[in-house]
Amino acid sequence: MKRTVFIIIAVVAFIINSMGQDIQSVSPKTNYKYDEIIKIEYITKLAVDSLHTPEAQDYFVMKGPSKTTTISIVNGKSDNTFKVNYELRAKKSGEIIIPSPIFFVKGKEYQGETLVLEVSESIMTAEEQRQKEFEDFMLNSSKTEGTVRYVIGDKFGYIETFENNEWKFSRELTIKEMDKLRND
Repeated sequence: MKRTVFIIIAVVAFIINSMGQDIQSVSPKTNYKYDEIIKIEYITKLAVDSLHTPEAQDYFVMKGPSKTTTISIVNGKSDNTFKVNYELRAKKSGEIIIPSPIFFVKGKEYQGETLVLEVSESIMTAEEQRQKEFEDFMLNSSKTEGTVRYVIGDKFGYIETFENNEWKFSRELTIKEMDKLRND
């Protein structure tokens, strides 16, 4: 009788523990500097249909969600892993709370553990501050209709125009134009 009760308790504890581990919330560290990019990864074996990213309170989403699905077949048995990655930047120093995205699987909602990270103030040099502000400008600035971008490689170059929220190819640059742009 005691053995049966113990087995039932062990099975229930395993099921409860497993339910909370459907989604792993991973950050390579728990302490970040204010100007540092925070990388977060969510991993699951569930067959995810879609996901919803909660609204950011303590941070900016710089990149993501980037989603990957890996399927491996070993001895005829398939195993899939779904990963979602984000790159974040803290809005403030101190404790920041990062809730997991909501994963939808066959009409059910799953959510990983909420991450609580510590962000310390850091002292940047004037050049580091300028570089950070420029990166923020590049990532967050909205491009107005008609913005022109020149792309120059070693042998080729072209012009793009920002129209309808996307870059559209305008034309190829000549060697003379590329040389002029490089020297200006």
